[in-house]
Amino acid sequence: MGKFNSLILFVFLLVAVIFTASCKSGYTQNVNEKYLITDYKFDSLIANDDTNIVILYTSWCNGSKETINNFYSEVLDSIKSKGIENRIILLLADDNVDTSIINKHRARGFLAYCIPGSGNSAIENRSAIKDFISNEFPNQEINWLGFGFKIPVELLISKDGKILNSADELLPFKYCSERFLGLKIGKIESNVIK
Repeated sequence: MGKFNSLILFVFLLVAVIFTASCKSGYTQNVNEKYLITDYKFDSLIANDDTNIVILYTSWCNGSKETINNFYSEVLDSIKSKGIENRIILLLADDNVDTSIINKHRARGFLAYCIPGSGNSAIENRSAIKDFISNEFPNQEINWLGFGFKIPVELLISKDGKILNSADELLPFKYCSERFLGLKIGKIESNVIK
């Protein structure tokens, strides 16, 4: 009976590994390249004459949806009306890619892409976000990006491609509120842009 139980356990584990491997391939394998962010695309997106806002989010997070649809949509309207070079880049970290969401964001004026191979679970999505940041900004450490960090992850990127909010996760919100929405928070902008 022991050999039979071992065989059943082995078959079960084999099926589980095959199923998990097939699930990990995710939807990004079938997504058109125009939706996928690459190192080259990202570098070209942040190469301008002003500070950029990068938002890494997931499709399952209601806080991400609210932050993008309510706050950053208003910020984007202000950027457009002022005709300045700031860019808001949205990066979806989720293999459950719905390209209609990305197209909606693009039609609104956001620069929207997805991170390939981001996984299908919250743990995999968070890991993909950390990996993306580590790969794009290898010499920078973000103090607040620990285990179970909040989503969306909002980064403020300087003209020279450095993360400005490595010690203060609220800096992008403060910066956008002051610079684009006219809310006085304490002269954030002058301390950020040098």
